[in-house]
Amino acid sequence: MIGMNKDLNFQLENKIQKNKIKINQLIESNKLKKCLKRYMEMIDLIKDNEEKSIKQIYGETLKSIGQLLYKKMTKHGEAIPYLLESLKIYNTLSSESEFIYELYLDLYYCHLKLGNSNSLIFYGQLAVEHIHLDSKTKCKIYSSIGRFYLLTYLETFKTSNLIKGISSSTDAIELYKALNYEPVNDYIDCLYDCGELCFYINDYDLSLKYYEDILNFSSSLTISSNILFGVYSNLSHIYHVKGYKETEQYYNKKLLEIESKY
Repeated sequence: MIGMNKDLNFQLENKIQKNKIKINQLIESNKLKKCLKRYMEMIDLIKDNEEKSIKQIYGETLKSIGQLLYKKMTKHGEAIPYLLESLKIYNTLSSESEFIYELYLDLYYCHLKLGNSNSLIFYGQLAVEHIHLDSKTKCKIYSSIGRFYLLTYLETFKTSNLIKGISSSTDAIELYKALNYEPVNDYIDCLYDCGELCFYINDYDLSLKYYEDILNFSSSLTISSNILFGVYSNLSHIYHVKGYKETEQYYNKKLLEIESKY
């Protein structure tokens, strides 16, 4: 009986391998719907098989379907159930699987595209904790988590979101420094978010530092009017609170200069 099961699984694996070759050909030809159909046929073949090697192929196939849906077909919402089921399979096989962090990353990207704040923060934080993730990707994730905490605060006005956002954004800033501030526009966006987070928590001195860092780049880099408007507006308020009238008026004039262009 054991020998018969081995033969059946061997035949099944051969069939799966042939199907994979065909799927790769379909992807190269950009025949994505046919490719998806092939993947679904593979799922039907193996979903009830409890053999560990086949179970792993099942997890890989679910992951591939999820990636096809969101990377190639931009169907991020449809991809999520396949990615979650794949994650479930890999967690039962081995919590140390090298594919798990990739699934965290896939789920993060899907929820980021859909704007699902809580889920993107959850999977983003799981992804950045993984040793296999490169610094540039970690940097982008920390930065986006910080921004979504800021956006969540603007909806809920819960101070805890500001504190968490500052933590993520400052982690991103430290990584940007290690990466020699590249890409510089992303670094400036992160500085701006960190300045905003500190501004809303009334840490004006730290907010001032981040805004000044942005302005230091303005002599050598074109910074978007939206960012400059936000910086000048908040600096005007900060210097008003501190009682520096001349500096407050200076930034008010800067605001008028931007407004006059539109």
